[in-house]
Amino acid sequence: MSSSDRGESNARSPWWHPPAAFLGRWILRTLWGTYRYRAAPASAASAPTDLRDSESVETTSKIHLCWHDQTALCGPYFIRRIHHHSSPLALMTSQSRDGELVTRCLRPFGLQIVRGSATRGGRDALRALYRVVRKEGASPLILPDGPQGPLHVVKPGAVVLSQMTGAPLIPYGFAARSAWTLGSWDRMRLAKPGAKIAIVRGDEVMVPRELPDPERDALCDELGQTLTDLTRQATALLGET
Repeated sequence: MSSSDRGESNARSPWWHPPAAFLGRWILRTLWGTYRYRAAPASAASAPTDLRDSESVETTSKIHLCWHDQTALCGPYFIRRIHHHSSPLALMTSQSRDGELVTRCLRPFGLQIVRGSATRGGRDALRALYRVVRKEGASPLILPDGPQGPLHVVKPGAVVLSQMTGAPLIPYGFAARSAWTLGSWDRMRLAKPGAKIAIVRGDEVMVPRELPDPERDALCDELGQTLTDLTRQATALLGET
């Protein structure tokens, strides 16, 4: 077991997990191969203030952020553009059986999987993410309003991880011209075959190692506004094509 798989549940998986994971990978690869992407930088007005202090630890890793409902839109982008051309991509999945299925589905893409969530095994998961960033040079993708919401409310985990590692936060907004809306709590968007997907990347946010709780909470609110603004920009970008 790799260091990135620490915290994984030892519960026996149902017999149908392997074939379901195989089918899921096939569906993802098929869909991803049909998508068309358009990327644009965020406007300077949407960039949060640089909070870095002189004692922050420098790292080549990044902490990528997007809303939970954009998970199915961002997957191909991060796997192709970040994982294969930048640094290894790390993902956190829950310790539940659903998380085990997601892990089985995504691990063959070469991703580093950390098991845990904000509601179960959160501290262990944060320590595992710290290890993959500082010792393995990985760049985590964090969905800051997961795993159960509230929708579009940034929780502090990503900010704390940035404080611990010195890795900057990078927010993104994704939008699809043609997509299904699933019946999940987050109303996840799944782009239809051949859909055009727009991506807007925000500026890096450097978080100081020491940050009082009120300032951390304010930064979470600011990041939430930035993620929402970037999503609006991505939606507008689709309208220009």
